[in-house]
Amino acid sequence: MTFDVSGKLPSDSAGVDVFLTADGQISVVRTDGKEAESAEKRRAREQGGDILISRSGAPTLAGVSLLSLLVAACGGGGGGNSGGGGGGSSGIVIDGYLKGMKVYRANAPETFVVSDENGNWNIGGTGSFVSAPSAGGAVDSSTGVSFLGTLTAPEGATVISPITTIIQKMGAVADVAALKQALGISSSVNPLNYNPLQSHDVGYQLVSAQVANILAAGVKNSSVDVAANLANAIKNAPSTVDLTSSTFIKSLGISDSVATQVAKANSVTATDLDGIAKIQKLVQTMSLADATNLQAALDKFTTDFGTTANTVDTAAPDASTNISFHAVGGNVVDGALNATNTNLVATATIKAGQATNGRAELYVGNVKIASDVSISASDTTVNFDLGTTSAAALQAAVANGGVVSIKIYDVAGNVVTTTVGTLKADYVAPVVQGAAVGGSDQAISTQAGDNIIS
Repeated sequence: MTFDVSGKLPSDSAGVDVFLTADGQISVVRTDGKEAESAEKRRAREQGGDILISRSGAPTLAGVSLLSLLVAACGGGGGGNSGGGGGGSSGIVIDGYLKGMKVYRANAPETFVVSDENGNWNIGGTGSFVSAPSAGGAVDSSTGVSFLGTLTAPEGATVISPITTIIQKMGAVADVAALKQALGISSSVNPLNYNPLQSHDVGYQLVSAQVANILAAGVKNSSVDVAANLANAIKNAPSTVDLTSSTFIKSLGISDSVATQVAKANSVTATDLDGIAKIQKLVQTMSLADATNLQAALDKFTTDFGTTANTVDTAAPDASTNISFHAVGGNVVDGALNATNTNLVATATIKAGQATNGRAELYVGNVKIASDVSISASDTTVNFDLGTTSAAALQAAVANGGVVSIKIYDVAGNVVTTTVGTLKADYVAPVVQGAAVGGSDQAISTQAGDNIIS
């Protein structure tokens, strides 16, 4: 949708704010307070309008006779990629996808765009990014609740999020590695351009939500810069930081009672992105200082949303023991596969209850060759059976030998790996030349494990 606002711009170099009001009208408002335009500005805001573009008093724009705003035709919402100028940088602003967030360069706050319902933005210029709710307010699309905080990101980022906010506060992109270690984020992920919502990365989004909850508590209940304090804590951490610890959260400048409730919220998770969003909604829609109501809401999580709330589990199962593996069929040799074997089986002992509803995987070298995906609460063993019934099938499944290992995963995804012995895979029979059999020299073929008598 294109709006022509020629004739509405002041002819002098006055700054302006351009609004799209709730009824779909364009309102151009001077920012110098002349005439009665401040009242018009208030009316635009009261009608739920978003500022689509803000122009400072730059002389280069004073003589503009035509300004066309390209606004996403989505029923009067804010124009996500409007007013950013040609080219520039584009990206998203997320907690969930954040609609109605101003995005601007830190060195040019007078020129900004407003994110669309998918958090998209596009803006020109150079410098680090700042994103804050627009005049019409911002909404977290995953929760439907107003977003109140300010997010930032370094120059070059394509994602603005709670985690990039901490990176920006840390003062150098080089500190990303320290942040990933402290928060338990995969070393292969770059938070400055990673969208966990698109990737359905539950683990990453959980950490981001925990950071967001702490920042939200700072906005509502603290006069200090909680984001800067969290950034400093991460920079100085010897290894990891515990975002579920009330003691740690309190150390960031949040009051004791609020820190306790944020810790409770951060200690609850779900197994998918929807569950994480529902927990965040509980936090966003009530006072964090109201311990009784927050705890009651968390306790009712199952009833309200039909999803089980789980205590965060970071403890891996105990290592498996009594691991054994052997070939089946043909000439069975301990620790080896040969051309006569048709299958391979293995077993291991696990501790009952530690991997309930989890899984176990059997590896030879770096290749997974079998799994046990039926682990009940009472199980004390895991069993592997390749299920092959011919030598050719077994050789296709285990083409090469290697170190044998078993990985045990619990339902939360924690894993422990146990290594035991080496499996030799030798499918080529040796040939003995020149043995005298029946008075003549003949070649004798043997399989792995055969005894040769001459």
